[in-house]
Amino acid sequence: DLLLGAIGMWSAASPLDVGVFRAVTGFSVGIGVPASLTIISEIAPSKSRASLVGLCYVAIALGAVYADLGLYLFLPDLKSGDWRSLCLFSALPALLALPSALCDLEDTP
Repeated sequence: DLLLGAIGMWSAASPLDVGVFRAVTGFSVGIGVPASLTIISEIAPSKSRASLVGLCYVAIALGAVYADLGLYLFLPDLKSGDWRSLCLFSALPALLALPSALCDLEDTP
């Protein structure tokens, strides 16, 4: 859904389209992050549970830094710039993680 949202925003023909795809992206993150933390806390071995949950929070912080970098590169004054490229830039982490997710992750119980 993150890829769908980012590519949808990039290809949007109207502000309404941007809003719809932004909502798709927001719902995906809003559902995915708590679900992933819950799954980790339920199925991870107790020895590594805290480290894995902590790693998720570090990934969230790194994602915020990545978003800041994108804004700096594509919309430095937050008024003008290439916002479509920023949308594609936002899809890059999900696109890079997709092959690993499809090949390496097992179904949840």
